[in-house]
Amino acid sequence: MGMSWATLGRSRLYFWLLTAPAVLYIVVWRLAPAFYTVWLSLTQYNIVYDALPRWNHYENFGRILRDGGLRGSLSLSVQFAVIATAAEVLIGLAVALFLDTDPPGRNLLLGIFLLPMIMAPVVVGTVWSTLFDRTVGPIPYLFQVLHGPDIQWLATPATAMFALLLADAWEWAPLVALLLFAALQVLPREQFEAARVDGAGPAGDGRVPGARQSVHHDGRRTRHLHAVHQHVRVQAGLPVLRAGVRVRGHHGGARRPRPGLRDVSAGLRAGAPAGRLPMTARRRWTHLVGIALVLAWTLPPFLYLVMLSIKPERILIERSQVFFWPTFERYRDFIASGLGLPIWNSLVTSTLGSAGTLLLGGLAALTFSFLEFKGKTLLFLVILIPRMFPPITTLIPIQLMLKTLGLIDTRLALIILFTGFEIPLAIWVLRTFLDEIPRELTESAALDGASLPAIIARIILPLSGPGMLAAFILSFIFNWNEFLFPLIVTSFNARTGSVAMMSFTAGYKKLQWGSLATLGVVMTIPVILFVLAFRGSLIRGFTAGALKG
Repeated sequence: MGMSWATLGRSRLYFWLLTAPAVLYIVVWRLAPAFYTVWLSLTQYNIVYDALPRWNHYENFGRILRDGGLRGSLSLSVQFAVIATAAEVLIGLAVALFLDTDPPGRNLLLGIFLLPMIMAPVVVGTVWSTLFDRTVGPIPYLFQVLHGPDIQWLATPATAMFALLLADAWEWAPLVALLLFAALQVLPREQFEAARVDGAGPAGDGRVPGARQSVHHDGRRTRHLHAVHQHVRVQAGLPVLRAGVRVRGHHGGARRPRPGLRDVSAGLRAGAPAGRLPMTARRRWTHLVGIALVLAWTLPPFLYLVMLSIKPERILIERSQVFFWPTFERYRDFIASGLGLPIWNSLVTSTLGSAGTLLLGGLAALTFSFLEFKGKTLLFLVILIPRMFPPITTLIPIQLMLKTLGLIDTRLALIILFTGFEIPLAIWVLRTFLDEIPRELTESAALDGASLPAIIARIILPLSGPGMLAAFILSFIFNWNEFLFPLIVTSFNARTGSVAMMSFTAGYKKLQWGSLATLGVVMTIPVILFVLAFRGSLIRGFTAGALKG
């Protein structure tokens, strides 16, 4: 709940002034280009031959609808979206349920599982094109060793679609797992523990709708835990147990204590049926298998890219040579070459853009968190919607704007774009953190005569530090990974690392796999360091709002 109007007094004007820069920035660099694109779609305009756009109503849309090739592309896009989404949800759900069992090193494991999601898309594309390449890829080599069919994975529509689906699931299933895992943390733990005491496995402990029916009475005595335990038993159709009362199983089994939930040997002595391990032993093996599967899914693609970057050139295409003496010549050549400039450009523009995002987004988040006013929800949606626009929808207007301002191929152009792109994300993340600050602190300070700047400096900023860190890290990662806009608005001086990777792909048969892998590893190192160092803030930022309430 926001501050009251009476408490704020003149600070209401300050709040509006705090919001104005972010709103103006989004209107100029996000909403205006989107509306210009809509208007441009209703005209005929050749940027080379036409002085001004000519109005042609809906002719462009009619020509698109009559284009058979485009209809086929749209059909493939729909199929890809449906299949990829289903696969990512299934994989994400399985990983989220496993993480909810609290395996050893859960936070580190989740941080590793998130690595594909925060890698640059151009690096992800490089990784998977390497894996399926007939020259250096291990997947075709594996089929060759096993005398399987000679499949040209990237040469036919069906196999290329499969490869694309696998790469997309590898990249985005972590986001689904993270969101579902955050949702599972909201559910009451007592119900799960009570169901487990009754012998329910992960599928029957209430986390999956309708799974409670799989909980059944096992004919052994159990103790009453608390009221929630009784509720779970009623929902599962089990006999209700009163506190301190021991009951006999449905089949008249001998009364004996339940197997211990913490002591394996005690569980065995308690008479666990042959072939059935006590709960702790089963969960231990489940954790080991689950950890192995998560690591096997996440790490091999990136580790193969690292191996390719240090593999000597003379045996680069010898896929059977897994063991070799590594060489770091490519990394030395990288430092000596001009490729250091694109990495530096990425670092400078991503950092300054993220700082601008944090400043403007943080000021606007204060208003949305602390002030109640009419149209608050609508204004919040107007700010968030541009974040959902496909980047290509605003590409042409933004390129024209930067050309008019003389900012093409400058770092300032990228800083301006990076700042505007991530303002909605920063507001969304920071608002969640600011909502957790006790309003009694700020209202008491306001009643004591403290000004809004003093309240922000002495109360809000110290308490919102983790949220600011999360917003900065997320903004930096997305800016660092940005590819499309740097490709269009830069050429050499302000070229970023993602764009520089294109210099190694002049033609499919001319791919410099070793150098390409080296640049991919260099582009990923800062992201990995961020994730491992600040994985707690990163995870909380991605799940902002999911754990609230």
